[in-house]
Amino acid sequence: MTDETQKNQGSDSDSSPPPDDDWGFLASRKEQAQPVEKPVKRAAGEFRGEMAGGVSLKRRAWPMALSLALVSVAGFLTEAVGATQIVSLAGPTVLFIVYPLGGVGLLLFALLQFKFVDAHARLKVIRISMLLYAVLFIVALVLLGAGTAQVVATSVIYLLGDQMNFLIPLLIWSLAGDMFNVAEGRKIFGWIVAFTYGGQILGLVIATFSPPILDAIDVPLPALLVIDPVICLAIGIWLPMMLRGSSAALGGGKAESLKQAVGGAFEFINGVPVWRTFLFGSIITFAGGMIVFLAFLVGQEEVIGKDAGQLQMFFGGVMLGSLIICLLLQFLVAEKIQEKIGIPGALMILPISNRLRRGATRFRNPCSVFALVGSWSSCLVHPTLEPG
Repeated sequence: MTDETQKNQGSDSDSSPPPDDDWGFLASRKEQAQPVEKPVKRAAGEFRGEMAGGVSLKRRAWPMALSLALVSVAGFLTEAVGATQIVSLAGPTVLFIVYPLGGVGLLLFALLQFKFVDAHARLKVIRISMLLYAVLFIVALVLLGAGTAQVVATSVIYLLGDQMNFLIPLLIWSLAGDMFNVAEGRKIFGWIVAFTYGGQILGLVIATFSPPILDAIDVPLPALLVIDPVICLAIGIWLPMMLRGSSAALGGGKAESLKQAVGGAFEFINGVPVWRTFLFGSIITFAGGMIVFLAFLVGQEEVIGKDAGQLQMFFGGVMLGSLIICLLLQFLVAEKIQEKIGIPGALMILPISNRLRRGATRFRNPCSVFALVGSWSSCLVHPTLEPG
């Protein structure tokens, strides 16, 4: 065997993970060097995303990106306003009823997604879903404005916002999957995700800074929730109009029974053993996050009281700070930590940080520290549990 052959074999073994490593398929790999193509001179004003003979990727994607941003604005604003209104009206213990109901609703919508989303045109499903959400939001807002069952009406609005923030992004990303191939997706999906983060930040900015402004003009805080039906109607009418005639307007034609759809999902999970670990880890992380979130709201009410404006400003400010820190950690730290200590090591960050959080709660005013530390650790764990 020649020295050159041994060198090549050695380099191949260094770049690929050990065959018995269960986490090897997630390990960072250095991309093989590709031949550099000669740059093509572009005409003045031509988009960088322009493909030969086609429409700009960004031009094709921006209706979906803007829709995701608007859904994020409505979802995060509704969470901040709805949760603090419930705490102000009835105390945080009501959330121990509302949150389980929200979980049941998520399961029901997931089953509906399994049953119908691939059998019908996605644009039609989005149109019907958004118009239905708009009607339900309007009915709940009318009851809230009339002073009838305010706690129930606010809880319904909160749950509707939670469901919408779960279902509609899935449908829009399904549209993106239909419209872009793998090569195009690598170029444009990050750009679409940036709109989602922008919408989340904008929703929390509105929630944090609007109370004193609305108080000065004598407008009640629940008036912010009017944004929900407006955004639902706008997306339900505008998005199908913008994408008509595209591949997203066609149905999948994949008629399956609920049993077949759920069975296919379990077959997919069981196909690779580590997927079961991912599923279990995601469930436990979600449950732990909800417990921390509820404890934070209970502590917030004990420290601040029942003033809705103060509660909303504090809640929105903490969540906004947590989100910004999360984004910075994901962009600057998360990947380096995973490369340094590996996937199993990164998964140990959450329990360690929770122990630190328990120590932090001994401070007189622990609420912000409590929430921020929990959210920092989740920022590093959630990307680890999402192999895509």
